[in-house]
Amino acid sequence: MRQKIEPRTLKGFRDFLPEEARKRQYAVDIIRKTFELYGFEPLETPALEYAEILLGKYGTEADKLVYTFTDSGNRKIGLRYDQTVPTARVLAQYQNQLPKYFRRYQIQNVFRAEKPQKGRYREFTQCDIDVFGTTEPLSDAEIIACTYQAFKNLGFETVKIKINDRAILFDSLDQFASDKVSVLSVIQSIDKLDKMSQEFVVAELIKKGLSDQIAEKIISTINNATISANLKQIISITNQLGIPREDILFVPTLARGLDYYTGMIFEVSVPEYGTNSLGGGGRYDKLIGQLGGIDIPAVGIAFGFDRMVEAADKLNLIKLGNLGTQVLVTIFNKSLLPSSLEIINKLRQKNISSEIYINPEDKLDKQLKYADKKGIPYVIIIGPDEVKSNQVTLKNMTTNDQQTIKIAASPIFKFSLQNIPPFTLAFIRFYGAAILLLIMTYPYIKISRKDWFKLIMVSLSGVTLNISFFFLGLRLAPSINAPIISTLGPIIIYILSVYLLHEKPKLKILAGITISLAGVFIILGQPLIEGMADGEIIGNLFLLIAVLGTVGHAIISKEIHTNYSASAITFWMCVIGTVTFIPFASYELLTFDPLKSLDYRGIIGIIYGIFFSSAAAYTLYEYGVRNLKGQDSGIFTYIDPIAAIVVALPLLGEKITPVYFFGALLVFAGIVFAEGKIKHHPHHRFHNR
Repeated sequence: MRQKIEPRTLKGFRDFLPEEARKRQYAVDIIRKTFELYGFEPLETPALEYAEILLGKYGTEADKLVYTFTDSGNRKIGLRYDQTVPTARVLAQYQNQLPKYFRRYQIQNVFRAEKPQKGRYREFTQCDIDVFGTTEPLSDAEIIACTYQAFKNLGFETVKIKINDRAILFDSLDQFASDKVSVLSVIQSIDKLDKMSQEFVVAELIKKGLSDQIAEKIISTINNATISANLKQIISITNQLGIPREDILFVPTLARGLDYYTGMIFEVSVPEYGTNSLGGGGRYDKLIGQLGGIDIPAVGIAFGFDRMVEAADKLNLIKLGNLGTQVLVTIFNKSLLPSSLEIINKLRQKNISSEIYINPEDKLDKQLKYADKKGIPYVIIIGPDEVKSNQVTLKNMTTNDQQTIKIAASPIFKFSLQNIPPFTLAFIRFYGAAILLLIMTYPYIKISRKDWFKLIMVSLSGVTLNISFFFLGLRLAPSINAPIISTLGPIIIYILSVYLLHEKPKLKILAGITISLAGVFIILGQPLIEGMADGEIIGNLFLLIAVLGTVGHAIISKEIHTNYSASAITFWMCVIGTVTFIPFASYELLTFDPLKSLDYRGIIGIIYGIFFSSAAAYTLYEYGVRNLKGQDSGIFTYIDPIAAIVVALPLLGEKITPVYFFGALLVFAGIVFAEGKIKHHPHHRFHNR
């Protein structure tokens, strides 16, 4: 029988569940941004080092806290005790690959084999910054200023910096050293003065072999030490960098227990939380030389990140705000999963943190309980009624209020692109149209060699460029944006027709364009670009490029329409367009299997694209371009928004409003005003032929 294992953690080690982990992530993000604001670059080192790299750098007492073991290769290995010594090893190992003045930050876990107690753990996170390669007091001041700002950015109202100089300690204590007691050993005892009484420290010095008189004199000497010129300069620079003079204090008893410090040392504390240090550091100019033979001056600090977060949390400084999932999208049943997936994609394109419920079999009430347990503030419900009316229900989990939200209109191709990739749809659409036109117009499809270049340019602009970017734009931006952007086409065509084709400008045409443009904007109502996501911006840019393709096609094709029928030009445009779509469609087919994935949405788009939007519409358009001046043809672009929205009515449940009706009247009024008679529309000319 298998022995039951009790799930538990080692003493001094912790798990962080999502709520606590988010608090830590919040603090790390602020600290990292502060470090990078001051020009520090990230560095990561392995958790394991050769034991010889770590031992002998911290002092006798600290060395006892380094986790060491012998691995399967009989190598003596140690877990990193701090991040300073591993970084010193990096400097010694890669000094030729790093800049002379290297500013590094590091946020990783360290390990110490000490007795676990409140606020002390065997694994904890440290946040380090260091400047290497200079002894200038400015580098010391930069470390202190960045430290101070990081605490301020986390929200601590009062931050205090205690500062001292190891050189002062060595000069003051060297006279008391002996064969039995080194200066470093005395400094290790002095370091306890901020936590223990003077009597305790005196007793410890006596235990180390010093007499009562010497121990007392050491304490007196330290208490009466005066600030050095070096520290005065550092403090002056920190004041200029924004630290108030009252927040940085010279403390002659500050010693810092680690052996590798050689100059300025400092600690940071938050009086609101207590007197204990939340971070400490200083200058260590000899450490790298111990590892690589070349001394590289360095100064830095390590934050006690865990105590820092604990202090910030206790003082209610951690504002999680919108961190975590904001919206849960429910799944009513398996058949409605595609609708839920469409909504979740739209939310994420808007950079809204959202989650889709993972089990379509669970009832709605179970999904709501899940959201409540996770603290998700909003739930989107998409049932059969919502799908039919093209709506979603948004439920506020805090107030239990619900509201119905209309989804933006989506014409046929937007609807089809939910199922079939854009270039695959374009390839099938124009391939099918080419076959259809070949059957209908075979005797009349010959093209003279001298016109092939123009025909290829017409095809590339009117089919490849226009359709590619139109479909790509539709996938990223709301389809209703396409008609707005397409209304730029007539203005461009009007200008180019006058200047490139030397057509006589017609103010009547320009007036009609303006009237129709007003009608379109009335229909579209208030601005649609509010809260636009990055994806929508790119999508609108694609739609604009598609419009430019249409404009180029209208202008270039005027030069070849006198020699060929509209259907012949359309046939070859479909053939050329089909060829250009092959490589892109082939790439899409690596992940899209039409036999397995194609559904009614894609089929609708294919049928509509082959018979109406390609074979018929392009032929009629070419006929119109041949028989109208360029500036005249542009006015009919304004039918596109109306047609697009009309198609969306039965497909997506949209309703005709008074605003829509009035705007539509303006669009057609602009066409009538510009052209005089509706019979001039190329569709009528084609049928009257």
